[in-house]
This record gives sequence, C-alpha cells and structure tokens, in this order.
Amino acid sequence: ETLRALKPTRFEKKGYNESYALERSLRHFIDEEMSNFYGSDWHKTRAPKKLRGRIEKQKSRPDEVSGVILLDDADVPHYLEIILDDDHWENVFAPIFECRQDTQNWLTLFKKLRVSIAHHKGFGKHDFVQLRSCVSWFTIKVDGDPACDDQ
Repeated sequence: ETLRALKPTRFEKKGYNESYALERSLRHFIDEEMSNFYGSDWHKTRAPKKLRGRIEKQKSRPDEVSGVILLDDADVPHYLEIILDDDHWENVFAPIFECRQDTQNWLTLFKKLRVSIAHHKGFGKHDFVQLRSCVSWFTIKVDGDPACDDQ
C-alpha cells in the first residue's frame, strides 16, 4: 500500500474522536461502577487476567496500580469481558443496561467499528452513523435518557 492509502479519511478522523471519547467514558464508568460494588481494588481480582498481565509486564507493583490506570490499558474485548461476566452482570451492570444481549451487540459493534478506524479498514459515512448510534445508546444507558427527566 502507498502512504496515501494509509492517510485517514474524514470519517476516520471524526470516528477516531468519537470512539476515543466513548472509550474514555466507558473506562471511567466501568471503574466507577465496579469500585462502588466491589471496592476500589476490584481490578486486582476481577479484571481479566490478560489485562492484569499487561500491568505486570510493565513491572508495576499491583499495590500502586489503580483501576483507572489498569483500564487505560483496556480494549473493547476487556470491556465485554468485564461487563458480561456473570457476577458483574448480575451485581453491577444489569440494572443499568437491562438487556445482556443488547449490551453485547452494541459492544461488539463498537469493537468492529473501532478496529476499522484504528486499522484503516474502510471506515465510511455509514460506519460513522453506526458509531454515533453506539455513542447514543451507551450515553442513554449510562447517563439516563434526558427525555425521561421531564416526566
């Protein structure tokens, strides 16, 4: 491929900004909700082992690692694993997201879109619209539906 082919498209640039913001929001949300239920050191035993391994490879001592730092190394598959874990779903995330299958579908779509953006795999206008839908769905679930606030 030529260097020109690797130059991000307009939609990739916009998509990158949207996906980055959603990832930051999800990381904060997951850490906050897991900390509220399991305690601030939840990540030491409840984060995916591969994610904990990343921290160990960086030679960080576990006592010095907060959930926020840990989740800075997380990817969408880690969010899926944390949220959809049976105990985590039942204790933490079911009341927020309500439907496990919908949550899995939206996270899986976000994962696919994120990969398209990061690896220049043809992220276009339709993909951007789908990404905006992901952002809207998670915003409504995490922050509440603003339309319901008036009732």
